[in-house]
Amino acid sequence: MRTALVLAVVACLLAQVALPPPAAAQIPVTDVAHIAANVYHQALHYIGRLLEIQQKYEQIRYQLQALKKLKSPNWRDVGNLLVYLNNLMREGETLAYSLENIVEVFRETFPGWVESKDWPTEYRAQMVRTLNTMERALRTVNQQSRGFSPKDLGRIKAQVEDIHGHEEALELLATIGAYNAEELLLLRQSLAAANNISSVYFAADVNAKAQAALTLAAATRRTIVQRPVPSPGFTTRPTWWPF
Repeated sequence: MRTALVLAVVACLLAQVALPPPAAAQIPVTDVAHIAANVYHQALHYIGRLLEIQQKYEQIRYQLQALKKLKSPNWRDVGNLLVYLNNLMREGETLAYSLENIVEVFRETFPGWVESKDWPTEYRAQMVRTLNTMERALRTVNQQSRGFSPKDLGRIKAQVEDIHGHEEALELLATIGAYNAEELLLLRQSLAAANNISSVYFAADVNAKAQAALTLAAATRRTIVQRPVPSPGFTTRPTWWPF
């Protein structure tokens, strides 16, 4: 296209030079060589200007393409999901990591080396909180599985082929970085839920053994037959005798 435009300009200029001057009563003296040289230099000047304009046009087009935004960035927000998961863990009678008074509730549920006073009631409370904690942690995993779809990664991969500018590339890198950061947050929540389950499970097991051992020991002590202490009687030794 550029070559055709240049040739057209040169052809027009040469055609002007080749046309004979209009007839006149007197024949003027014309310096054909000087005119041809002027036309040649003007042609070169216009051709240079056209090339310069075309280069600037290409530069502007490339700059506009570099500043082009992504059509549909694959942004997502896991903030609401994390809030929901934390609230889900603390619902009901649980021993969740998100409870503000988790230490007090834990010690109340699993007192450890303490004799059981009302074993059925205490054991029921321990099992209810243990099972509720596990059930809530399982529900958080279920919610996380619903919030993830392989199609999200597929859409991000598809956008790589449509990138033509710097801005699009930067936005895609930012999208991938944000996606990775959100995955780390969800992974952190999953690890917290897993550690929560492990802590409660082993605490229930150790507490049951400790309370059972102490309760058995206390009951054994109370049922042992002890020899009665003889009551003081009469003796031949005076009370004032020091030996």
